Amino acid sequence: MAEQTVLEGEKAVKPADPTREGYEFAGWFTDAEFQNPFDFNTAITGDITLYANWTKLAKVTFVANGGIVKFGGEEITFIYVKPGETLPELTATKKFASFAGWFTDDELTQAFDTATQIENDITLYAGWEAEEPVEIDTVEKLLAFLSNPQAKQYVLTKDLDLTGETFNPPVKSFSGIFDGQGHTISNLNINAEAGVYGGIFREIDGATIKNLVFENVNIISGGERSAVITGQARGSKSTIENITIIDSKVTIGDSTTRSSNMYGGLIIGRVNGEAVVRNVKVEASEVYVIGKYVGGLVGYVESGSLSLYDVDAEIKVTEESDNPQLVGGIVGRVGEKGELTLRRVVAKVDLTGRKNIGGLLGKNDGKAYVYDALVTGKLQLLEGSTSKDLGAISGNKAFNTTENVWAVAVIGEGTGGNKQSAPAENTLSDISVVSVSSWWITNMPNIANSELWDVEGFAMLKREEVEKFTVTFVAEGVTIDPVQVRSGGKVTLPTPEKEGYEFKGWFTDSDFTTPFNPDTPITEDLTLYALFEEITVPQ
Repeated sequence: MAEQTVLEGEKAVKPADPTREGYEFAGWFTDAEFQNPFDFNTAITGDITLYANWTKLAKVTFVANGGIVKFGGEEITFIYVKPGETLPELTATKKFASFAGWFTDDELTQAFDTATQIENDITLYAGWEAEEPVEIDTVEKLLAFLSNPQAKQYVLTKDLDLTGETFNPPVKSFSGIFDGQGHTISNLNINAEAGVYGGIFREIDGATIKNLVFENVNIISGGERSAVITGQARGSKSTIENITIIDSKVTIGDSTTRSSNMYGGLIIGRVNGEAVVRNVKVEASEVYVIGKYVGGLVGYVESGSLSLYDVDAEIKVTEESDNPQLVGGIVGRVGEKGELTLRRVVAKVDLTGRKNIGGLLGKNDGKAYVYDALVTGKLQLLEGSTSKDLGAISGNKAFNTTENVWAVAVIGEGTGGNKQSAPAENTLSDISVVSVSSWWITNMPNIANSELWDVEGFAMLKREEVEKFTVTFVAEGVTIDPVQVRSGGKVTLPTPEKEGYEFKGWFTDSDFTTPFNPDTPITEDLTLYALFEEITVPQ
């Protein structure tokens, strides 16, 4: 601290209190033993030396165990307290868990009493109790969840058929976990109005969606940014993994949007944050955009980053626009602030537009990298179009890095200078050449050696065959449709109604001697019999 020069009889100017890590300033003293505090109202009559006194504080270090600790709204990892004081009021939070208190040992066996006076340095460990996931086993529960998603864990416990149901996406973001556990959502219709992003989730931010099969999902969206999973991924890292989409279609726009930015895909409409998408299989599905910007899986990586790993896609993609921009088999466009990484991709594409048509990417205006990919299929122009920028790899502007990328039996490549084709040595005209395992082992070892891929023939992502059993319901005078139940799963029992009778329960035999336990795992086809008892009306 700088010296002061003071005229005789004048007063020294009190400086700002000094700071010292782990200590609290306790005032200025005229002696090194800190016996005589100095009063800054004292007139100075000669040279003087002042000594700063300090009180050592106790350091409390927090091990949050995956959570966040805040003091006064600021995130902290430690705090200092005066000896003899207690722990101040703190906020401890962790996603999908409730705070269970502080402990003095890392095995969380010795609880710490927050009323304890702290004398010395100490380390405290946060204990947490995991929140139980919300189980979804009916169409009603699924629609209720999608209509008001919370930052919680959700698990799908059975296949759900939404025939006859139409879902309107809410204006709400999802930041929780949705685990389908391999179950199927089928026959879902989604209608998104103009101004509302379309998808089972309008938007995701720090979410995880995994282990789901979508079959015959039909999205009709009047608003920009639409896909089966989500219209937009923004903010913190979201993960989408182990997804299968079968016989589904996303249609975005109408006659009023032919020149508008619409951003469509099967997985994400637009990325404005960090998204990781991996292990995605698409069969016989389509994206159709009336407007601008369309990609098979993702429409537009505007900013942030998108990583797409292990993709097996059979997809048709069309852009119909009065101000056409691009069509990408996997991703539509990478913006100036966006970054895309593709690894282990097999794309079987049918792409149609007016310009900038690319087997993997429509247009690269940012940073894009691709490793170990194969494209096959056709690229075609709408009637009256004359563009020549149709490339097996990119429609306009090449990937920044391209390693081991192949074009096999790709029909319709143009001769424009902006498009990107596969290297001549990686361009094949006969698809039968790559329909044997030896080709993949030799030329695509990163795919052939992956446990996710089956290369016995043309490479495809593996999907486990799910064994199901039929539960048949016999109820005299009442028609109940049989249901399919996964092996080991539980059946949801209906409650039949019969006029003049009271339903008494389900039995495994027609003589009604053995009641059925609803907690019984289903391991074979089963027939259940409804017992009714006639209602006797007193005379």
